[in-house]
Amino acid sequence: MALLRDRWSAAIRIGEWLGLYSAEVASAAAGRLDATDEEGLNATLVAEWLGTSAEAVDGLFHLSPSTSATAAPAPLDGGGLTDIARALASGVPAGADFVAMPTTPLGEVASRTPPTGPPPEPLSGNVPRRLGPYVLIDELGHGGMGIVFRGRHEKLGTACAVKVLIAGEHASPEELARFQLEAAAVARMGKHPNIVTVYDLDRQGALTYYAMELVEGKALSRLLRERTFTPEESARIVERIARAVHFAHGKGIIHRDLKPDNVVVREDGEPQVMDFGLARDVTSTDRRSRSGQVMGSPNYMSPEQARGDVQAIDARTDVYGLGAILYEMLTGNPPHGGKALAQVLAHCAQGEVVPPRRIRADNPKDLETVCLKCLEVEPGRRYSSAEALADDLTRFLRGEPVTARPVGLFGRLTRRARRHPLVASLLVGVCGLLLALAWTLGLLAPARVRIAPDPRDARLEAVGTTLWGGCWAWPARPFTLRVSAPGREAVERRVEASPGARVDLGGVRLVLDHGLLDADSEPRGTELWIDGAAAGVTTPVRGLPVRNGPHTLEMRLTDHDPYTTLIAIEAGATREARAALAHHKGALSLTGTPAGLTVLVRRPGVEGESIRLSPPVEGFPLDSGRYEVRAALRDHFDRA
Repeated sequence: MALLRDRWSAAIRIGEWLGLYSAEVASAAAGRLDATDEEGLNATLVAEWLGTSAEAVDGLFHLSPSTSATAAPAPLDGGGLTDIARALASGVPAGADFVAMPTTPLGEVASRTPPTGPPPEPLSGNVPRRLGPYVLIDELGHGGMGIVFRGRHEKLGTACAVKVLIAGEHASPEELARFQLEAAAVARMGKHPNIVTVYDLDRQGALTYYAMELVEGKALSRLLRERTFTPEESARIVERIARAVHFAHGKGIIHRDLKPDNVVVREDGEPQVMDFGLARDVTSTDRRSRSGQVMGSPNYMSPEQARGDVQAIDARTDVYGLGAILYEMLTGNPPHGGKALAQVLAHCAQGEVVPPRRIRADNPKDLETVCLKCLEVEPGRRYSSAEALADDLTRFLRGEPVTARPVGLFGRLTRRARRHPLVASLLVGVCGLLLALAWTLGLLAPARVRIAPDPRDARLEAVGTTLWGGCWAWPARPFTLRVSAPGREAVERRVEASPGARVDLGGVRLVLDHGLLDADSEPRGTELWIDGAAAGVTTPVRGLPVRNGPHTLEMRLTDHDPYTTLIAIEAGATREARAALAHHKGALSLTGTPAGLTVLVRRPGVEGESIRLSPPVEGFPLDSGRYEVRAALRDHFDRA
């Protein structure tokens, strides 16, 4: 039973050597093989380990060397594998299943060196194993026009890729001419480090083919499915592609089908531009593309390609394709999507794309601007050449400012208007009517009012409209302007404003709203009352502020007759007021005994001589108030 395990181990090694899976996958499967009971080993289980089909694994098992119970298993070193290759060259034993290579996008290249010796027979389809001096080993991928095989030059032994026109004997004259044009165009360009080189173009029977450089690497489309590129990696790869495309443009070749499927990234990270099947030779007089004919990959084609505008296609069409590749590297999605072809083409013709930063916010603003400039609807707004794009990407990688500028609000509105002309026309009409109405009502253009108030910090208030910044009246219509300041009399002016008018009110001086009052009285200490309200001060008073205009001034003092007068206060002026208040009057009558009494009458606290009276006294006049009365007589006690 150990022989069965050895045979499965040999089958896994053969698949690794043929490039069906990586060495890491093969090593992991071999480890599982050692830990699995031989009775449970089968093609389905091993296929699950290897990530391939059970049919392929069963074919590998049949190709593996079988040994008898007494013979030691054949070693599967380099010599053993060579023996297997020779066995494959001599034909597959009856009952053995042939292992078919998986189909990959055009440009998907295996990273293994092809085996030496003649290849096994037969090859898939009706393509023979030999085309001219080239031996075809296995299929690498399909393109729009042909199948690409891995091959080698039989005499030189050099590896190459051979592209065969897929239609074969059923190819139309136009397909045949386009296939030959592709090979001739690439060959005429000459050698460029980022463009695949064409070696030979020939025909064998009904099959037309050409041989080209075999590139070891993976298609960019596959890498995009396997990993996410950083913005810097994306810029570097597209910069190299752009310089290769500019080289082609210098030779008169426009690719017209730039997309991730047509770019192979070598193991050293360098991109290779492939598949010039839709290329246009601007130096040729042959124009096989007819007006209205849509050519290219819908998810990546430019608006002029989607419209079938052949005359508008030039180098800037490839700039759009470069932008589409950069867009997918930045976002993970092509710029144009849709479920149906017509929907994709309509979206492409409109040219509207979602900005990359809305999908991935970590994309740098400058790189997004470069990408969107490539994807402009109008060719005149794109980079003028692929070299200009490459230069801007170089500036980005160096940390320098790029020449591209983001589209402003006006540009975005213009684009939307071009995409929806009917809606745009209706909106313009409605906006025009609204603007006319606003102008008529004074809502559109404010009036400017010029005024120089004194003091300068005076407050401006508009009655009937709104005043912005102290000078713009909106809506522009007649209103009353009130100018005020603390301690000043407010001034109102009528302003006849109209839309766009300039109204000059000149200087407006605000006078003080009060004057000053100096007041004194006899006797002093009288209270001042102005217009029936107590002023809260007593005489003498100096510099009492009183509002401008006429006022009633009253002075009040206990036991005195009040003093009332009218005064006129002028702004900033000083008004003087003086008054003498009269006491209230009364009468004193005295009688006393014995005869000859002397009575002294005086007011307490008031300096001056006492009044001497001799009773009887009748109706002696005195000012109202409190008095002290003292009677005196010789040889008698005084009495108060």
